[in-house]
Amino acid sequence: MRDLPGLDGLDPDQAAAVTAPQGPLLVVAGAGSGKTRVLTHRLAWLVLHRGADPSTVAALTFTRRAAEEMRARIRSLLGAGSPLPLIDTFHGLALRMLRGRLPRLGYPAEARILSQEERIGILAGLGVTGRREALRTLERISTFKNRVAHSPPGIYDAYQKALKERGGLDYDDLLLLLLRLLEDPGERAARRRRLRHLLVDEFQDVNPPQYRLLTLLCAPDGDLTVVGDPCQAIYGFRGASPSAVDDFRRDFPAAREVRLDRNY
Repeated sequence: MRDLPGLDGLDPDQAAAVTAPQGPLLVVAGAGSGKTRVLTHRLAWLVLHRGADPSTVAALTFTRRAAEEMRARIRSLLGAGSPLPLIDTFHGLALRMLRGRLPRLGYPAEARILSQEERIGILAGLGVTGRREALRTLERISTFKNRVAHSPPGIYDAYQKALKERGGLDYDDLLLLLLRLLEDPGERAARRRRLRHLLVDEFQDVNPPQYRLLTLLCAPDGDLTVVGDPCQAIYGFRGASPSAVDDFRRDFPAAREVRLDRNY
């Protein structure tokens, strides 16, 4: 089996993660253990050896640069001209899924993400004077949206109303609007049928809205692979918490777990 395309150069633990049976899978991977390599090889394995339709496979990460690197790797593994799975950031996925659906959520179809300067201008119109104070206010609003916890900043409702009146969104609204959309059981069921395999890189950095999104996109017994290390969480300012790994173990009790302990 080790000679089949998709397993070349993997150590035994990496190969075990790549070829694990379908279903919830947690890959605990320390720094330098090849976690992104494992994720892309599992993508290739699903397509080449499990017969997965690339249009039903998606991989999520946190930056456009990481997504582009993953696309290049999977393109090399699948071969030139082969259809590619969807590989994007969480927010990129939200943009795709919200396209054409914003009117259902009370927003114009052409709503756009407003720039930081436009949002500072909104706050100025609401009485927040000074760039430094405006940036602090935007940070507090972002923290509230990413953690979906605690009380919103006092200016929050006026800010959201002003955004909507301009036909605009801010970056953090994307996931919250997608969550609202997927809370509809019919939409959730249809999405699960279309998206059969979901893989997540740097899972330790997911925040509560991102974690909730994964549970809505994937059934408890669905084919969800998450790769990460709770000791490496770096996006605390986005509301991320190492508890995401513990939450996964709780919410997906049938999940297999593979540890990658070798540092390359």
